[in-house]
Amino acid sequence: MSKKISYLSIGHCCHDKKQDSFSLGGTASYASLQASQFGMLSNLVTSFGEDFLFENMFKASDIQLARKAAPQTTVFENMYDAEGKRTQFMHQRAKTIMSSDIKKEFLEADIIQLCPIADELDYNILDRFDHCLKGATIQGFLRQVDENNLVHPKEMDWGFLSKVD
Repeated sequence: MSKKISYLSIGHCCHDKKQDSFSLGGTASYASLQASQFGMLSNLVTSFGEDFLFENMFKASDIQLARKAAPQTTVFENMYDAEGKRTQFMHQRAKTIMSSDIKKEFLEADIIQLCPIADELDYNILDRFDHCLKGATIQGFLRQVDENNLVHPKEMDWGFLSKVD
């Protein structure tokens, strides 16, 4: 019998606001669900509040969830003008995920994927993993939010990617 590949995604699960309702958002959400559908042992390290609406989706997909409690869940909203140009807002943000928030049992993952959406990951997380395939979707490292909750591009330390496969 072959061993199942273990997959770990790290990043915020969020709410994407659309008018008066919310849909599930966040790269970590979709990556962990997809890994589960591919038959992997899927694990997720995230942060969200008691207001998070979609936790049962992860339970139903047999995803082991390690949640860092936060006062609120990260919420994004995309607004489009008449020409289709997007303006993005982040109305609230869950807590930063630190290297110390990674459970010891997750350190043996075969594949890890950093999935930031709100610059919520400690750059030192990758230092805890040395034997696995490391990937990253970096959109969250490239965002910053102003005092009006408007999302803008941000510079990042590109040297950080030298730790990613």
